[in-house]
Amino acid sequence: MKKQRNAAMLSVTFMLCLAMCAGLAQPVQVSAADDVSPADSVMAVPEWVPQSFTDTVQFVQNHGRTFVSDGYICIVTKSEESSYRREVRFSDCSAGYADDVVFHEKYTFEKPDESDTEATEAYEQYLNDLGLYEYVELGYTLEACFEVTVCAPSAPGRMELSIVTLNEYGEESDCTDLSFEISEDGIEETDIFSWLPDCTTEYRTYVKEYGDVSVHDGYVVFCGHPCYDGGYIWSNTQTGTGRMKSVMDYSITQELVGPLPPGGAPDELLVYEPLISGTVAMTWGQRQYWMNETSLMDSGFFRIDADGSVMKIDASEMEYPLYGDCNNDNAVSIMDALVLQKWSIGLSELPSYVNADINSDSKVNVFDLTALKEQLMGSQE
Repeated sequence: MKKQRNAAMLSVTFMLCLAMCAGLAQPVQVSAADDVSPADSVMAVPEWVPQSFTDTVQFVQNHGRTFVSDGYICIVTKSEESSYRREVRFSDCSAGYADDVVFHEKYTFEKPDESDTEATEAYEQYLNDLGLYEYVELGYTLEACFEVTVCAPSAPGRMELSIVTLNEYGEESDCTDLSFEISEDGIEETDIFSWLPDCTTEYRTYVKEYGDVSVHDGYVVFCGHPCYDGGYIWSNTQTGTGRMKSVMDYSITQELVGPLPPGGAPDELLVYEPLISGTVAMTWGQRQYWMNETSLMDSGFFRIDADGSVMKIDASEMEYPLYGDCNNDNAVSIMDALVLQKWSIGLSELPSYVNADINSDSKVNVFDLTALKEQLMGSQE
């Protein structure tokens, strides 16, 4: 989705990262304190590089986390000064590329003094242009701050970096890893966000092309619109002989500097990777967190191969487990209870994790052992 080839000039562009963390050894950090003159850097980058807060909001909504063009990499990170901030860190093996940063600028959202009528009117018009006036009227304080970092890689290689989220105490709380391959032919983003949408424009394009439930690069992706304002949470159930594991859950809101209005629903993506090979039926729904009843939103059927590849299948191709058949011999007997009991105390392997999940809660524990014993006792009556 984000791929730009340019034989005349190497390039890479990174942008907004909404979170997630996994530290790197001896990272090289890019911050506003770095000695890159804005006056010089503006001359060194293309016109599409954001030059103001308003430019940056529009840029992020159109391009998302990363953008590659004209031999440059542009990264936009969003922070809120009182609660969290984000910074770009090059990995130890990519530290040399930190010297190729040609632009680094910080843009803040500032409210004028109310006694300045002319400035206040201009400010209110500015809010309207951004679609934020109603948020301020409701009493929200806008603390958004964007940092724009542009790099022009000077040599072929692999660039790895992270956008690290730091809490109000300066502790790392989240991190998103990005990677790019730089060659004589140009620059190609190689991380998951090379195809996974991370802005409104990309989200809509993705859903239009692939639908709400899709398979891409070995992942299952569900796109939906939760109503968090009503206390709703996602619910995912899986049946069959295979299982998928949740690896990512994040929201994309068109408004990037203020909260959603009451009743607003963000664009949300749930991403899953293979856990157990077999066939799996996945359903997604929403429920209020204090309720058990779930409203079904969508579903899909998938086959997971031993090599980790995933493909969509028809419902008629589904294979379902024989619950209680823990030793996988196509029968349920006292031997299965013995296998499950030994496994629970670490004395045995578990040939079929799916079959051992008697109560279908995606966990295997003492409750399944109890359910299996009750099942066996019931069959003897």
